[in-house]
Amino acid sequence: MKTVTLSSFRGKTDMETFRNAAEYLRNTPGTTLVVEPGTYVLLDEKAKQLQRDVMAGKLTKNPEPVMFNRNFDYVTGIDLRGAKNITIEGSGAVLMFDGFMENISIQFCEDVTIKNLTIDLLRKAYSKGEIINVAEGFADADFGALPLLSEAMPSLRINVYSKLERRYTAISGSDKIEFLSDGKYRFYSLRGAYIGDEIYLTHTYHYRPSILIYEAKNTLISDVTIHSHCGMGIVGHRSENILLERLKIVPSIGDAMSTNTDATHFTSCTGLLRFEGCHFDGQGDDATNVHTYYHTIIEKDDNWCVVTVNAPTGTHAQKLDYFDVGDTIELTGIEDLTPVKTYKVLASKPLFDEWKCELTLDGSLPDELDEYYLADSTRLPRLEFLNCIVRNHLARSVLVKTRNVLIQGCSFESNTGTAIHIGAEGWWHEGITAENVVIRSNRMINCGKQGHGRILDAGGVSINILALSPELPAHKNILIENNIIDCPDCKYGILAQNVDGLTIMGNDIRSAEKNIVVNTCINVDVRQNGSH
Repeated sequence: MKTVTLSSFRGKTDMETFRNAAEYLRNTPGTTLVVEPGTYVLLDEKAKQLQRDVMAGKLTKNPEPVMFNRNFDYVTGIDLRGAKNITIEGSGAVLMFDGFMENISIQFCEDVTIKNLTIDLLRKAYSKGEIINVAEGFADADFGALPLLSEAMPSLRINVYSKLERRYTAISGSDKIEFLSDGKYRFYSLRGAYIGDEIYLTHTYHYRPSILIYEAKNTLISDVTIHSHCGMGIVGHRSENILLERLKIVPSIGDAMSTNTDATHFTSCTGLLRFEGCHFDGQGDDATNVHTYYHTIIEKDDNWCVVTVNAPTGTHAQKLDYFDVGDTIELTGIEDLTPVKTYKVLASKPLFDEWKCELTLDGSLPDELDEYYLADSTRLPRLEFLNCIVRNHLARSVLVKTRNVLIQGCSFESNTGTAIHIGAEGWWHEGITAENVVIRSNRMINCGKQGHGRILDAGGVSINILALSPELPAHKNILIENNIIDCPDCKYGILAQNVDGLTIMGNDIRSAEKNIVVNTCINVDVRQNGSH
């Protein structure tokens, strides 16, 4: 491996220096870039203007439809596209990005390692204040001298954080925002806030991720911290073998919020996806969601068809999801998301500009196009979520929509929703039904208390299928053993539905009504020893 230092590259700004170094890495396989310790401000004027426009309400009160689509012209900070066998050794450096952009892009790469660095936003993607007054119908908050605030700013979601309880105690919205004076604002219809609570305004939902991993092989993210971003932390799509070691997506010291939406999200990947010793805290949605997509069949002739992903916001990378020759495809009933037949892909033609894919399969398709999805069961990674800490965030912690899964030795605490959710979701076009899942020796403490993202009133583990008529046991072979589940504010500790081959044993559970509930399952072995 050849080693170069960041200081050997010249640039008028830190951003220009990093971009020059990235160009060198793209053209010089087998290189390690050593970033000298320090804090670097990576400014892009176009990205900074986007942040200003968002905060001024110029992209409407909900900027997501404008920003989060495949035609939006976005900025990439450090572009590693096409790099092979390279390492960025951060040496503890802090990269302060100035503006809304995709910070690091790992596309069409092989054997890329990024390690030992911290990523943050110079002006956070959220706004933090303190509740100073609560009255009938409104609450007042003081944001001090925080820049870019205005009555027109989007406040899509407002998180209320109790410093006493060290968790989000309310998730709300506001019908109207009124400027008072000197950094003070009034929020009408804000619920669940008390004087002294912290208030966090989420100004964007999905946008470009902080780190994108797309069509990449053998990616290692090690000892990297992400403090804030205007969308998800890490998104992986159509990539193979991703290792996340001691990844931290956590708030800055003194704050309670990190990324605006999911900490991580992985779609249509293969090989091994491993989280080892990671820490997630304060993000505005799930710690991770691992799945492939349900494709809608829009045209067909015998064994030929055209498909697309009709998810509400497209794919999470805003890249076309398509099939490869030789992949195994499951024909799935829309009514219950149960697989009914499998095919092999004989030919595939991605139509990138049209957001479609043409397929030729090794068997005839049914005539009732509106009754079925197609899902690629080849593009499912083996998921290992090991020895991780997940606390105080919105929604669910780990969403399992893949096969061959081990979740072990983790701590889930004070999250607003269910700790672990196994479930195909038709509305989001996210699947597939799960198989061979082991949930072992984890601690799930006070999850689901606030309720945002609590699935079927279960605080620890919830297994279901989100479809029109989910009556069949489509998930297979799930083991839940030796976990501590303490969720006294939720009706259930574990709720399982739609499983063929369910074993629950050796768990210590406390819940409000019933520790374990099993519905619509077959081949069940439930032993409640250890529950109380």
